[in-house]
Parts: sequence; structure tokens; C-alpha cells
Amino acid sequence: MTIPNPSLIELVKGGFGPERAEPIIRSFSRFAEDSTGADVTVGLSVAGPFQATERRLDSLMPLLEDGHVDWMVARGEDLYYDAEGGFEAARERGEVGEPAENAWAGDRLRLGDQLLPRSVVESTEDFLGRLIVAPPFQKILATSELNALLGKFLAERDQCWHLPPTSLLAVAYRQRVPVFSDSPGGSVLGRRMAAAALSGNRLVLDLNRDVNLAAAIVLQGATNGRTLAASIGGGSSRDLLLQASLHLERPLGLGDYAPRRFLEVASPGRTRLAERFDRLWPGKELELEAVELPSDIAVPLLSAFCLSAPSGREPRMLYGARDRLLERLRDGYLRHDLERQVRATSAQFQAVVQESQSKIATAIEETQANLQAEVSRVQHQVQQQVQKLIHQMRPTGGRRPEERSDDEAWMGDE
Repeated sequence: MTIPNPSLIELVKGGFGPERAEPIIRSFSRFAEDSTGADVTVGLSVAGPFQATERRLDSLMPLLEDGHVDWMVARGEDLYYDAEGGFEAARERGEVGEPAENAWAGDRLRLGDQLLPRSVVESTEDFLGRLIVAPPFQKILATSELNALLGKFLAERDQCWHLPPTSLLAVAYRQRVPVFSDSPGGSVLGRRMAAAALSGNRLVLDLNRDVNLAAAIVLQGATNGRTLAASIGGGSSRDLLLQASLHLERPLGLGDYAPRRFLEVASPGRTRLAERFDRLWPGKELELEAVELPSDIAVPLLSAFCLSAPSGREPRMLYGARDRLLERLRDGYLRHDLERQVRATSAQFQAVVQESQSKIATAIEETQANLQAEVSRVQHQVQQQVQKLIHQMRPTGGRRPEERSDDEAWMGDE
């Protein structure tokens, strides 16, 4: 196992005490080392509350840039609070000055293919609210596609002001890391989308595509190597991380893709995955590590451990491959479904054949029995008629001719 920075170890021991620090150091060090593997695909779910503690997701940005995380699930509330907080922090530090000259178009700012008033661009909530009614968003999107589009324009805004990335979504867009939102409606952006729908906005979120794409990522990772998953904060974000593996097994029927190794980080008393794993995958030997830490502390701490073990592996760029991954998942499912239907049809045909054979055999047995009974009845009738004829051929009184003596026969002849 790679030994993290000694000063980081001492920091953890000093902050939590030796006994509580030991599982943190062991689990985080192992995750950091595993996430550097050339054949591993890493999924991470994150859930706050970050807003309540005024913490952001900025400490995760280096993990995406360094290739430690390949796909993510996060609450919409946390993602959009992070986007707002990052730009506001840059303004407070005085890093936001005048936009680049080539960004101006009259009295408006050009970001990508959109022209927006400066006052809108400077307010993250208004900026995102205006984007969701823009032409690129007028279609059915998975939350991962919505977040990528938002990240594209957030990255354009950072570039316009000559800023380093100020949000996790902007970094994820640049690194082509899919970011799913398990509950986009539970945020100010979700409310804006709902309000826009009342006036005919055509942006619709396709959660089915999210589940299928997450499953396709797990399938790709498990087929080409191995998968690694970690959950910080639990909740519904963790559920999507688990459903991706469970979806492949049932109902898709593509095989067993249970996460062989899983790191669960949750507040004290809320690490409950062991019992759930026993229900979801009974009898499977799954390696689960549990660490009790609040989310806002666990996120920067896990990042520090990972950054002490540089990845150096090629980024997966999974977002750009999403259509290919979905097509592979669809082909596998349709092939399996066709084979299932063929097996079911074959079983039904075999059952029909066996039933027909049974009916035919029963009919033959009944016919043979009826024929035997008819033959017996006819034989009995014939015997009765023969007996009757014999009885009729006897002379009335006296002996039958064959019973007369020789003298009686001679005299009769004479």
C-alpha cells in the first residue's frame, strides 16, 4: 500500500485521535491507491449538507483533473450551490475584473453561442435560469447531459473573466466526466425548470437515460477491467451508484456486476450499507469499508489522500463515449431478451408437444380399450347366435340322428 504524506497522517491522528484515525487512514489510503490503477473505473457519489456548513465541492475538482474519478452522482442542490459559491468567492477575492474584449457583442457578453446581459452573467442563479430556456436546452436530456451543458457555459464564463475553474461542473465538462443528479428538482434550478415548463419550455429530464447510462458505465468498466465505488454522505446519490450495478443484473439480466469493493463514508450512526448489501446480493462476498465522518469533512480529506498518490493514468472521457456505451448496453439487453424469448418459446413449444403427445397417447389407449370392448361384445353376440342356430337345428323330440343304432339306420335306409 502506498504510504500517504506523513504530515497528512499526523494531521488525521491529531485531529481524530489514534483509535478513530486508524480506519480513516486505512480506508482512504486504500481507495487512493486503488483509484490510480490503469484498469479501474471509479464512481463517486456525494451528498451534503454542504450549504448548511457553507462548504463547497471545490476540493473534489483536483480529483477529476488528476483522473481519480471517472463518473459522479451528486445532488442538484450541492452542484448548483457549488457553482454559485465558486464565482462569488472569485468576486470577493477581486479576481473578477473586466471580461475579455472578444467576449463583448455590443452591450452583451458572448458565451459560446449565447448572448446575455452582463447583469445576468454575473448572477449564477440568473445565469443558469436563463440558460435552461436557451435553444441548446430545448430537448429531452439526461441529468448528466444537463450538467454537462451547464458546465460548458460555466467554463465559458470562467474563461471570459480569465478565471481558473470556479465550479465542479466546469471541471467535469473539461475532463468529460459524467455528473448525474439524483434529485435535480430539489434545488433552485429545479424550481426554475418547473416554472419555465408552465410557459412552454421544452426541457425535460430523462431519468431512465441516467439509470441506463450509469449501468452502461459500470458494464464497460467491469468488462475492460474492474470497478471501484465510493459514497460520501449516502442518501439517494448513493442509491443511483448502487442501482447502476443492480440494474445490470435485474431486470437487464446481463450478469453479476455487484461492486466487489465499496467505500462508504457517512455521519456517525448512518453507515448502513452492510445490511443492504446482504439484501441486494445475498451470499456474495463483497468488500465493504465503512468510515464515520461528516460529508463536509470527508470530501477534502479523501481528496488529500488521493492527491498524495498521483494517478497518472489516462482519463476515461466517459461523457464523450455515452452514446457508444448506451448502444452496447442496448445490444446486450436486446440479445439477452431475444434469447430469453427464444428459451421461453421453446419451453412453451416443448410443453405443447408433450401435452399433445400425452393427449394422443390417452386417445390411443381409449380407442384400444373401446375397440377391445367392441370386439368382445361382437364375439359374445356371435357365440350367442351360433348357440341359437345349433339349438334350432335339433329335431323336435327323439334322439339326434347320430345317436341311432346301426340296425335302425339300416332299416331306415331300406
